[in-house]
This record gives sequence, structure tokens and C-alpha cells, in this order.
Amino acid sequence: YEAVCRELVGLNPANAHAWYSLGFGLWNKGDPAGAAAAYRESVLRNPKHADAHNELGAILRDKKDLVGAEAYY
Repeated sequence: YEAVCRELVGLNPANAHAWYSLGFGLWNKGDPAGAAAAYRESVLRNPKHADAHNELGAILRDKKDLVGAEAYY
């Protein structure tokens, strides 16, 4: 899954959903830092991507970064 998402991001780096999907795959793989980076890229490309905001907020909350989390919720 991760490899396919990375390929999609490589083919179209402006695709917010591809970045979101990569974040989802990295989170499920146990890589919250990588997931957060991918979700940030998703939000940068589509500031209205609610799921990316929510997932990034959850990761920051889990890291006890409540101020950062609040910015994405």
C-alpha cells in the first residue's frame, strides 16, 4: 500500500488525496512521524481536506502537542 501511495505522490505531487493516503498507510505501519509529514503535505495542497486535518490533529494530540493539535481540529 505504501509503495503504491508513494508512486502516486511521485506522479502527481499536487494531489492532496495521494498524500492523505500515504499518511494513512504510514500510520497503519506504525510511523506516526511519517504519517504527520504526509498529512501536512495533504493539508498544504488542499486546506479544506478535513480528514487530513483531523488525522494530523490526532497525531499531535497523541504527542501531547495540544496547541498544535488544536490548529488542525
